[in-house]
Amino acid sequence: TEELQLQGRSDSEPDFLDVGFLMQGIQRAASVCRLETLTGRTLGTGFLLKKNLLLTNYHVLQGEDSSLESLTSSSQNVLLRFGYFTMGGGQTTDGQTFRLDQSQPIVHYSPTEKLDYALLRVENKIKGASEIKNAECDFEVSPKQGMDLTILQHPEGEAMKLAVSRDGITSILPNGLVQYATKTAGGSSGSPCFNEDWKVVALHHAERSRSFGVIREGILLGSIYREIKEHLD
Repeated sequence: TEELQLQGRSDSEPDFLDVGFLMQGIQRAASVCRLETLTGRTLGTGFLLKKNLLLTNYHVLQGEDSSLESLTSSSQNVLLRFGYFTMGGGQTTDGQTFRLDQSQPIVHYSPTEKLDYALLRVENKIKGASEIKNAECDFEVSPKQGMDLTILQHPEGEAMKLAVSRDGITSILPNGLVQYATKTAGGSSGSPCFNEDWKVVALHHAERSRSFGVIREGILLGSIYREIKEHLD
């Protein structure tokens, strides 16, 4: 059944995209960043939830072990690059860069084998960056099978890309996960997954191999919210 569902969705991309949809996407892109090391090595993608709080995957930052000390240590060398786009002539912008808070960068987290997220505190100067916006999220309503899914991401560390899939959601799993056909690649971990209203509904974290290809997987934002809501109020 899953194989038939995925094959059926391979030809279901929209013939037309409304310009208003793209304009909303540009606005939402202001919340998304590439995570990299201070030496420029790509780690993944993340997005701003509120003020100076950023969400990404735990495995993007994972240190030598699953302890808070190890995660804090690995975060010391992380750089966040917002507004990394391709412009006219194929040139990429430098964007705006920020460090994580050096004293208390880790707000809350769940290891890879659970919900695979890390809520991070960005240095305070990001509050003065008017071009950077918080993502709009839907914490209460879970997406459903057959819904569209759009992902803003930095695949392979490249300038930000947009992947759109009509009827992209293939299944909602009972353990707080959602699976979809929307395209991703290495470097897309930690990307926001948007519904038709451009509200974040899931955190992309994995790609699963199947005999007929691959399926992508994210963590429902509602599952994460139950653990971090006290930090967002």
